[in-house]
Amino acid sequence: MPADPDEFRLAPGWVSRATIDGSSAFQVTQFTRQSDMLAGRQWVRPDSGSDIIDDAAAYVESMDSHVGGYGGVEFAWGFQGMTPLMVKFVRDTYFAGGDKSALVTAKTWNRLMGSFEYYHCIAQWRKPRGQSPAAGGFSPFMIDFVDGELVPTTDNQFAYLRGTSIATDNQIAYMKGTSTTTDNQAAHLEAV
Repeated sequence: MPADPDEFRLAPGWVSRATIDGSSAFQVTQFTRQSDMLAGRQWVRPDSGSDIIDDAAAYVESMDSHVGGYGGVEFAWGFQGMTPLMVKFVRDTYFAGGDKSALVTAKTWNRLMGSFEYYHCIAQWRKPRGQSPAAGGFSPFMIDFVDGELVPTTDNQFAYLRGTSIATDNQIAYMKGTSTTTDNQAAHLEAV
């Protein structure tokens, strides 16, 4: 199944899956139209190379020849036909104040898995001279994403990781092994 271009999303900061899916403002193809986008120029999904996800920043080989990953997920989005004001929109929205990196939540296609995945990651601004100039703009215009981790599946898991869970103190204590729950209550919970 090919990736639906309307499902690529990008939100500033680390947000839940429900939040990023709940607003068309985060849909790449629905970003704000800019005044230098002439007739026919649209926001489009990241190019096809953007769906190749590295599952670790580096692979490390041990003395016994086993290989393991080190660091978070990495990927890059390439945008075709970006006008200067489109680039400015991305800069102002995701790299406020001229920051060179920013916390973001990205929903991107993973070609290897054949599905969309959600990542909390760090977006990195590339040097403008390293971008490819084309027709008064850039094509492709690249954004790097590093140190990515999958976004929790449920809002409560997300809230728990952020320290804003609606779980009760006793539920959290039980998960940590410091609960005052009796052995009989614990046995009942495990049986359910």
